[in-house]
Amino acid sequence: MVRKVDPAGETDVVAQDADNSLSYYHAASGQAFVSSVVANSGTTFAPPVIAVRQENPKGEADLVTYGVGDTLLYYHATPGSAWFVSTIATF
Repeated sequence: MVRKVDPAGETDVVAQDADNSLSYYHAASGQAFVSSVVANSGTTFAPPVIAVRQENPKGEADLVTYGVGDTLLYYHATPGSAWFVSTIATF
């Protein structure tokens, strides 16, 4: 699990779950966490890393992890949009 706290106090967390799925959690300061599934079970095989952009596009979350077929995967989404995935490399 990796987390990022932005200057406004929002906390963003990404985690590899027990079933090898990928989940994203976020919460404004003092609020409950909201979660979403980024990738289904059997897709994530290493702890992910996260960066949240403060400039354009503001609030975009960028996640990287090791995936199926010896791949390095890049997931990204802006607030309120679907997650997109690209393969960065195959080993």
